[in-house]
This record gives sequence, C-alpha cells and structure tokens, in this order.
Amino acid sequence: MERSILRLPYILAKYSVYQNPRKLTVAGTGIRISSNYYQSSSTNAEISKDGTKVKKKRMNPSSSNVSHVDRSIQDENSSLKRVRDVNTRKLPESFSELLDKYSKPKLFYNFDKSQTDFDESQMNKLGISREKDHILDFLNSQGDFVNAKSTDIDIIQENKRECRVESFNYSLAAYISVCMYSGFYESAYETFNYYRNLKMVNSEGLNLLPFNEVLKGIACQGDLIRMKEVMISLEESSLKPDYNTIAYCLTCLGRNENTPEVVDEIKNILKLMDQNEITLNEIIGNACFPGDSFHHCLLAIERVIPDARNKLETVNSTMDYVLKESSYNHELVNNLNKSLFTNQVGSRAEGAVPFDKLPELIQEQIDNELKGIIQIPKLNAEENASNIEKDKKLWEEWNEEWRKNLQEALNKYRAFMSNAFYDPELGHLSYFPYFNVLSDEDVIDVILDEIKMFCKMPHDWGSYSTAALYLGQNFYDCFVKRNREKKQTILRNVYEKYCYSTLYPSNPGASYIPRVEWNKILTKENYTMNWNDCPLEWPYTIKLKIGYMLFNFIFDNVKIWRHGEKPKDSIPGFVTSYENHSHIFKPLHHLRRVFKSSARNTYNVKVDKFPMLSPPVPWTNANNGGYTIAKSELVSFFTTDYSNQIKKVEEMYPMLDSLNFLGSVPWKVNCDMLDTIIKVFKNDGWTEVGVCPSPKSLPDPPEIFSSMTSEEEDEALQYKYELGRVYKIWFETDKNLSILNYFRDKIIWFPYHFDFRSRIHPISSHMNHMEYPDLIRSTLCFAQGKKLGKDGLTWIKLVAAVESGCPEDYISHLPIHQDGSCNVLQHFAALGRDVEGAAYVNLSPSKTPRDIYSRIVELVEAKRQEDARNGNEIARQLEGLITRKALKQSILIRIYGGTKTGACRSILRGVKELNSFTETLRMEALEYLDENTYNIFTKEFESFLKIRDWLRKIAKGISQRCFKGMEFETPIGFPVIQPYTMEKRPFTQQEDVIAPFDLLSSLLPDVQKQRRSFSPNFIQSLEASHMMLTSLYCQEAGITFVEIHDCYWTHAATVSIMNKICREQFVRLHSQPILENFAKSMIEKYSSHPNFEDVYTTFSTEDATPASLKDLLNKIPQKGEFNLKEVLRSDFFFS
Repeated sequence: MERSILRLPYILAKYSVYQNPRKLTVAGTGIRISSNYYQSSSTNAEISKDGTKVKKKRMNPSSSNVSHVDRSIQDENSSLKRVRDVNTRKLPESFSELLDKYSKPKLFYNFDKSQTDFDESQMNKLGISREKDHILDFLNSQGDFVNAKSTDIDIIQENKRECRVESFNYSLAAYISVCMYSGFYESAYETFNYYRNLKMVNSEGLNLLPFNEVLKGIACQGDLIRMKEVMISLEESSLKPDYNTIAYCLTCLGRNENTPEVVDEIKNILKLMDQNEITLNEIIGNACFPGDSFHHCLLAIERVIPDARNKLETVNSTMDYVLKESSYNHELVNNLNKSLFTNQVGSRAEGAVPFDKLPELIQEQIDNELKGIIQIPKLNAEENASNIEKDKKLWEEWNEEWRKNLQEALNKYRAFMSNAFYDPELGHLSYFPYFNVLSDEDVIDVILDEIKMFCKMPHDWGSYSTAALYLGQNFYDCFVKRNREKKQTILRNVYEKYCYSTLYPSNPGASYIPRVEWNKILTKENYTMNWNDCPLEWPYTIKLKIGYMLFNFIFDNVKIWRHGEKPKDSIPGFVTSYENHSHIFKPLHHLRRVFKSSARNTYNVKVDKFPMLSPPVPWTNANNGGYTIAKSELVSFFTTDYSNQIKKVEEMYPMLDSLNFLGSVPWKVNCDMLDTIIKVFKNDGWTEVGVCPSPKSLPDPPEIFSSMTSEEEDEALQYKYELGRVYKIWFETDKNLSILNYFRDKIIWFPYHFDFRSRIHPISSHMNHMEYPDLIRSTLCFAQGKKLGKDGLTWIKLVAAVESGCPEDYISHLPIHQDGSCNVLQHFAALGRDVEGAAYVNLSPSKTPRDIYSRIVELVEAKRQEDARNGNEIARQLEGLITRKALKQSILIRIYGGTKTGACRSILRGVKELNSFTETLRMEALEYLDENTYNIFTKEFESFLKIRDWLRKIAKGISQRCFKGMEFETPIGFPVIQPYTMEKRPFTQQEDVIAPFDLLSSLLPDVQKQRRSFSPNFIQSLEASHMMLTSLYCQEAGITFVEIHDCYWTHAATVSIMNKICREQFVRLHSQPILENFAKSMIEKYSSHPNFEDVYTTFSTEDATPASLKDLLNKIPQKGEFNLKEVLRSDFFFS
C-alpha cells in the first residue's frame, strides 16, 4: 500500500508526458480527467466499483502535439478559463481511480451534493466502520471492571465523534488557508461553501475557524459579495464572531470604495461588534492581519469614526494600555506587576557584544537560519585528502544530476496538477495546494538536505512511514520559514531595536521583561497585527502524504553510479525492504559511504538545533518566539490539543516570561578549559577525568572460533560491545568539541521551550548546558562576569581571586550550582506536610545535611544482617555489597513510576559482583534487594505512598472509566496533557484506520502508562512551577539565573539571593491548596460523565478496595503537622 502511494507522483508525471490533460471534473465519488487520446485494442484488468474484475481498453497517447503548460499558477481564473475552451475526453478509469484514491486526505472524499449526512459507505471511507472493533479491544484489555456498562462503547464513540468534528474543522481551515496562500482563491471559497452545506455526523456544522480563514482570504481580495454570503451563513450557523471575524470584515470593506452602501455595511459590522462585546482595541491588538490588511481595516473604521486613530490605545501605544495588556493575573505573581516597567533591574546581557557589531551578528543569525544547515569543521580532520577529494567530486556530480532530474520531475508534476486541479464549482480537496506553497528550488533543497541527514545516520532510518512524516514535517518547516521571511523587514526593524534595548538599556521607560519590551516595540511600530499572523499547523496526515510524495521523487530521481561510470549506468540510491512487520527505508551503502567520505572533515548541523548569535525572539504567544526565522515549537510535544488548551495567551504570561528570562542569559566558551580538553582528547584521552580514549589506540576485538569455551566467547563478545561503545562515545565527543571550537570567542544564547510536563529545555539540542555530558558542560560559562563580592569566596575557591590581592573585586564567569535534596521527595513531603519525610529531605533545618538514600541503605543493611543471622543464604551472599551507589538509582526508578524489572536492572548495574552469581541466585538476590529496599522506603516515607497511590487511583479511574488521558493544570497555569495512548496515530492510508486525527483526546488511553506515570509527572510539574516562580523573582531581583530542572545556577556573588528566593517561592507554592485544587478541577471536568460514580478496582499498594472516581476525589490524603515556614531556615534545602 505504501509503495503504491509513493508511486503516485511518478504515474502523474508519466501520464503528463504522454497526454495533454485539460480538465478535471468530479462526478459522484470519482474523478475524471479529460484529455485527447487514442484507443488501442489492448486491454487491462481493472476492479470496478462493485468489486468485480472488468476489462478496460488501454489508452495510448495522442500523436498530436502537446502544448506547453505554464506551471506558474498565479491567476487561477485565467487558467481555468483556458482549459475550459479545449475539447476534452476522459482518461483511463484505472488512472482516475488511482488519483481519486491517493490524491486527497481521507477526511475529504467528494460526497454527493444531494446528501446532507454521511451514509454508511462514506463512514466506511473514513475508516469509522471498524472503530467499534478498536473500542472492544480496549475494553477487553481492561479485565478489572466492577460495573462495566453496555453504554461504554457509545460513550467512547461519542468522544471520537466530537474529535472528528474538531479535527475536520481544523483540517478544513488549514486547507482553506493554504489555498489562499497558493493563489487558489476560487477553489478555497467553493470548497468552504460546499462543506458548509454538508452537515456532518449528528447534523453538526462548521465551527468558527473555517469561517475566519475564508474571511481572511476574502478580505485580501476585497470581495464584498462573498463577505456578505459568509456572514449570512455565520448567522444561520448560530456562531458568535470573534475579533478576527470583525477585523476581516472591516478589512474587506476598507478595500472597497467609500460608497454609502459600504459605509452602511461598516456600521452593521461595528454594531455586530458591540452586540458581541468586542472592542476596537481588541480587534487592532489581537487580530491577525496579513500583509497590508491592518491599513485597510483602520481605513474602514475611520470612515465611520473619523478620529478613531487617536482614540485607539493599541495604535497610540499608551503606557497604561501596554501595562494593562502585559500584566499578570495570577496570585503567585501578581505582586510583580508593580515593576513591569522599570530599567533599574538591569539586563543580564548588558554590553555582552560590542555596540557596532550587533547588526552584523543579527544578520549572520538570520542568514544562518535561511540557509538551514551549518558546516562545522571537524576537530580531527584527516590530512590524507586524496580519497576525500575524489568522493567529494563524485558527490558534486551526483548532486548536479539529482537537481536536474528533480527539476524535470517537478516541472511535469506541477504542469499536470495545475491543469488536473479540480473545477472550483465542485467541493473536492487535493494535496496540490499544500505542495504548491514552495518553489521548485525550495522543494529540491528540502529533498537534498534530508538526503544528507539520512546518509549521516549511523544506522538505517527505520520505519518508512516515520521517515515520510519526518520529511513532510521539514517541508512544512520550510514553508513556515518562507512565510516568516516575508516579514523580514518587520522582523529586522523590531528585532534590532529589541536587541539594542536588551544589550544597551537606556530608556527609563524600558521594561526588564523581554516579552513586555518586545510587545511595546511592536505596538509602537504598529507591527503587532502583522506579527500575530501565522500559518495554521498542517494536519499530520498532510505532512505524511507530502513525505510520501517527496520520497517518490527520491526513489525515481536520486540515482548513483561508481567512480568512472556515467549517469546512464546509475541505479536508485535508496531502497525499501519489509522487515519486522514494517517497511524499512535506507540509503545504499555506496551512497552513504561517499557522503561520509566527502563530508569526512565537516559536520552538517541544522541551525534550528544550534545556539543563537543574538538574543532569542521573546515568546509572546504559542506561535512566535525562539529563533528569528526558523520554526520553533513552544511545547516540544505540540499537538492540536495544546493549541486548544492555550487559548488565552495572557494566562501563559508567567510561563512565557520564565522561558524568555532563561533565554536572555548570554553564554561563552571557556577557551582555556576547551583547549585543555582538546589537548587531552588528541593525546588518546584520559579515562579518569572523563575524556574518552581514541578507539584506534585499543586492540582489535578477538576473532571468535568454534573451539572457544563459552566463557571465552562471552568475553570476546563483551569486548566487542565495549569497543563499539567507545567508538560511539569518541565520535560524539569529537562532534561536541568541534561545535564548541566553532563557537570559541563568540557570545551565544539558548532559546528554550517546554516539554509536556511544563519542564523547560533548550531548543538547541546540539549544544547546551543541560543535556551535554559534564565534561563538555564544564567548558560553558556566563558571558557576563560578576565580582565575587563579600560572599563570593564562600561559594567559589579560586586561586586567581586570592592572588589578585582583593578577592571581592575578582570578576567570575563561573556558574555556581545549588541542587535540591531529592527534590521529588521534597515536594511529596511538602504536599503531605510529613514531619519525618521533611527531615529526611532537608525541608526542616539541621546542623548537617541529611541523606534519604544513606538512611535507606542503613536500614536495608540492618535487615540483611538480621536475615543472615536467621539463616538466609541470599542475605549472607550479599554481605559487603549493599552501598548507596548500588541502591540509589533503584529508589529513584521506583519514585518515578518505574517497574520492578527496571529497578532490578539498576541494582545489577550498581552491584557488578552479582554477575558472578549463578543465574538463579542472581535473580533471587535482585528480588531480595529490590523488595527490601522498596518496602523500607515506603515505610519510612509514608506521605509518598499515600499521595502517590491517591494520584494513581485517580489516573486509573479517569483513563479506564472516563476513557480520557490525564489532563490537568499546574499551580502556575500550564496545561499538562499526558501523551500515553493505546491507539497510535495511523501512518498508512488503508481503509481500516480510524481516521487521521492529530488529537490525543481522540485516541484511547493506555491505562497502565497513564496510571503509572501520573504521579511522577504531577510532581515534575510542581518542580517546574517552583523553578519558574524562582526564575521570575530572580529576574525582578536583577540576578542571573539558569536551571537544569531542580538544579539552579547563578553567579557566586548572588547565590545567597537565589537561595533566599528559592526557599520563599517553594513555601508560597506549597501554601496553595494544590491537591484540593486538583481534585476540584477533576470534579468540575468529569462530574457530568456517566461513569463518574462507577466503582472500579484501584490496584492500590495499600489495598485493592473498589471505589468510584467521585469517592476518591472527595477523599484527599490526610496531611501531617509539618510547618512549611521551616523551609526558610533550612540551609541544606537547596545546597
């Protein structure tokens, strides 16, 4: 099936060579492409609509001249007029059916206009007919229901139906948006008009999103008649307009002449605005205006309200308005509003780069993002370059031939599809508008860049469908980049002013908060409306289809040959095979070898995985932030669910400001440290300090002979495995050091984003302070130094400072870390107000630091000694083997929801002596250690067990009885959505898939993963909330702050300030009724669910007593007597 999908563009191109297609029409559910042709007597077997085989006459191409078709489709109307004047006949039935099957999304079949509801056959086409089977599989997998209901299937189907409607609306809106972008105005409008009249399941119509997208296109055209038609339809649909709806109507009217009729329409729109309690400031400040739409919108308003421009706060950028629009509305951070507009706090990046060099750095950053890939010279470049130059020449010859072949194939494909594109009078959707958003040059660049990425992989790419989705995603990212490139004038103007205000603050009215300062500059320049206009995310099925189509171009046009051969001797460079029940995609070994040889002295790295040479663009909403041109995701696991959750951006202000604050900190490479590490690395490494030795210095693995004993064979295999691991570490170290060497003497910034738990990570995965090994991390330091001051020497022991004669004046760039003392358990103890638990994890003050892990090891060892005295042989064998290092990781695995198997594996890695035990004894020893460790831990830390079990029970109840994954809001307001599902998003276009949705809520949850993961995810979201609060108050205090989850970094001179803020914000966070608020939100969300009071087995550690979700949510774990304010006096809380 997938191979058939891939062949479609090839077939399209083939037919475009032999025939001159003139018109595509749609009849019923089929497609007919008209063309001149001759019939021959040869026949071809074909499947008819009723499933029987019939004989069809094969068509041969006409001998007449085929006219040239201009592939540029700027004016769709003239193109359609041209093809309508030609006599047409239909193409072969087989080709029509193939095109009908593979050229449009599964959601968008061309239904008969006489129908207003989906019938059985159309439901089958959507893959809904087998939905019931998937639901039954899910219900049968849950064998512990106490009161399973026959209505469960209906409940699940209703949820899926709602998701289908939502997904349909989003997909249709994305399609309309792309049609408008590609110039297919008529097609976009007629498609909208068709589906507006087609009622979906249970007679539900379209939501507001498609209406707004089509109005945006109508506004750009100034089509007053169609604007009226859409607004009448909107009124009939009982939908309420929003500020975008009003803005696009006014824009459309502003493009028309100033006649009494137009003025009356403007008054009607303003009246509609008042009826829906929408203000002009909301429209101007929040609507998304493409191009020059804002000017025309304002022109329409001024025709009725002549002095509107002077009254609009959004246009005049008054301080009161910006303050009102930028301020927080959350009790944990509201007291920060008083200092939003002040430059007394100072900038963490002030003077980080020379004043006159800033424009050059900004342009270099933008140019790098437009290029997409940076070539990094390798640290260990090979001196013998004869073979390299030979392979580099062959690679260049290949690329030249690939570009030529791909250009020809694209010409044929676009020429065919431009004329085969459907009649706009009929409502049918095609993939062609999506494909048409990029130029041929961009498409070829995407393909060739991905070929490089595939070739540099150390292993086969894997799933063919996954590779196609990845390629389609990069196609979409290129589209976003080109869309942003159109705003480069706006971006360059605002971005440069923002960078200067950040690096050289001088305006007394400037804000120290990047988001506020950015918005203030945007508003002052009247660019807010253009900046807010972003393309809709494409459904993943579209990206998948685009990927398949691009792969077809790769298979047919990317050919390779050997040295000395000619292109006529070429063979395909990529192949697919069927392995492990899936299609595997991989480049031929010769292709991969030549690429690696030609690029042997360089690393090709994507810019969107790299640090920036200028400050990141502040996050102001879910679409804008991070890199300047390249696409950045606010949430690394971003789906339509998040776009639905993040509706009111003002509720995200504290979280966005935390991202922006972390991203505003400049870094640099410690060149002295880097040079030292490089010197050791080039001299065969030094294992003791973490520098990997060169694999070339190690002996080759021994050959394995049949005469070897099993022990000798195991040793040989183990050495081979370790040698492979050394190779991997060495090459990774070489790459990391090469990247660091590339950035020596440069100032860099890391853009940040969230994961689904709300934890913050750098987007630049190829170089950062968080995910690099300690060896590489040691080379990074703050770009801006700070004097040690009075307390600096307490936190840093620096010889240079002592020798300087005045240690307080020594300027230090070194980050000082403060770690939470088992931060997960600190949050559990605070939630449960557990006195003993708080003492174990240093929430309460003490003279010396306490260690929960050492305490557990003492108790496990005492239990072992007791068991040994009582004759337990396993306990005797374990004498001297129980250490903190051996058991710490297994405790953490259990805390974070890991399994017993995972904990045992961790113990085995920590107690290597167990490998000498017999297999039976080893398994018994592992079980003994894990069971005793876990039992003692849960007994000592009672609050952990109670709260964890309560959270797990709720997660199980919601996922098993309400058929939903866990979704909740953190104390600071971030929407967390657990992505664990039993169903997977379909990667094929077979008829039995459920439907192409990008909504997690449409997929049945994996109950066990939802249950097991909820407790650690809930606590990690509290960790993130604590970190964000700490960062915001450190920002107000004017000190540098960065983090690695529960490890906080700052300058030596400001550690005391950070420690104080860290403790205060932990107390403020846990002074909130966190568990109570969570339970209340779950009751509000699920109390109306039919299964809310169903009794189910909870699988509790304490007991397995059946309970209902209602009972659990109303039975919050009892709390202890710990006083949270004790944390303020604890020296070792973070230390």
